[in-house]
Amino acid sequence: MQNGPLDILAINETKIDDSFSEDEISVVGYHLIRKDRNRYGGGVLLYVRDTIPFTERNDLLTCSLEMICVEISRSCSKSFVVSTWYRPPNSDGQVFDDFEVFLWKCDSENKELILVGNLNCDFSKSPPDAHT
Repeated sequence: MQNGPLDILAINETKIDDSFSEDEISVVGYHLIRKDRNRYGGGVLLYVRDTIPFTERNDLLTCSLEMICVEISRSCSKSFVVSTWYRPPNSDGQVFDDFEVFLWKCDSENKELILVGNLNCDFSKSPPDAHT
């Protein structure tokens, strides 16, 4: 792995709200996309290096997920979606239904997907334990 500047950085459980200005959390050389929860905990943000072309994909968002989705464009190659999301502990099952819809949308566009986040779910158990 090379040492150098990050291309994309996702942060979950930012615990910031609209009282924090863009200037307070911006990083020189990066675009900032944020989704604040505006109450205790949660929140997600994404930094994308300013040399990387991207489009926010708000059409992929669902109401029950704290998430950010961007489509990264690459020259001479297929674009792909980067999504970060946060699922609060003990959320109801609707979150996973909405997540399935999100995956279906990405698949229907034949998009490669990089998904990161804090799911607060133990997938090593069968069935997965969503109360973790």
